[in-house]
Amino acid sequence: MKKFAALFLSCLMTASVFTACGDSDGGGSNSSKHEKIVEKWADAAITPKGAEDYFTCTFPDEYIDTLKDKGEWDNMVQDYNDDIQADLDDGYSYKIDEVKMGGELTEDELKSAEGFFFDLYDAETTVKAGFWYDVKATRTKDGDDDTQAQEVAAVELENDGWKIIPFDHDSLSYYSDKSSEDTSED
Repeated sequence: MKKFAALFLSCLMTASVFTACGDSDGGGSNSSKHEKIVEKWADAAITPKGAEDYFTCTFPDEYIDTLKDKGEWDNMVQDYNDDIQADLDDGYSYKIDEVKMGGELTEDELKSAEGFFFDLYDAETTVKAGFWYDVKATRTKDGDDDTQAQEVAAVELENDGWKIIPFDHDSLSYYSDKSSEDTSED
């Protein structure tokens, strides 16, 4: 069961059926878009062959292009898919129990989100909006359930649409002084 905690948290920290990740145009309310991106990301995190959706929901588009240009994208996607499939082959099953919205990100948290994308992906972007979500998932084998919860942020990037930051409040606050605006003044 400890393996599930590590896998689930690593899946959620690495950063298909509802809407395209990064979609910021066309129908539906913003509320439904950010909820759908979280649901899609969570489902992709535990689905065989879900890695491409999982990473697309997490990484900025320019970063994905860089990984593809370096020839690293396909291997990363395949490795993730293989890990999930290996768990399934070992008799584990996964399900998302709940995706529940918490509240809106504060102005400071939006700035921290910008710092997150700048620091991790060298992406200078504006975060237009954001919402906290609690995601709960269960891994089962031989009738034994292991349920884990993770807080994540769904944020709307100016040029990339909605993306997931797989960090909780405290972890995201680490990036409060790392936005491109702040680092360019040094």
